[in-house]
Amino acid sequence: QSLSNQMHNHRSEYWLVSEGRATIMTQAGELAPCIEVTKDKHQDIKIPITHWHRLSNTSDKPVRIIEIQYGDYCEEEDIVRK
Repeated sequence: QSLSNQMHNHRSEYWLVSEGRATIMTQAGELAPCIEVTKDKHQDIKIPITHWHRLSNTSDKPVRIIEIQYGDYCEEEDIVRK
């Protein structure tokens, strides 16, 4: 399962994997290469403002993420989806 590919114009995000193994795709811009990383329990990743990102779970075990949003506008209207 995967969440939508999205980015934010006004906020960055910090994700901490609290359970399972997460696959995270990030892209710095439309022409930049996609980077895919796998993070295990207690590992983290910072998603900078305007970077495209998508969270996936490729296993049959649950993944739980603690997400901290920070920036000048942290509302749902700031989500841009592809």
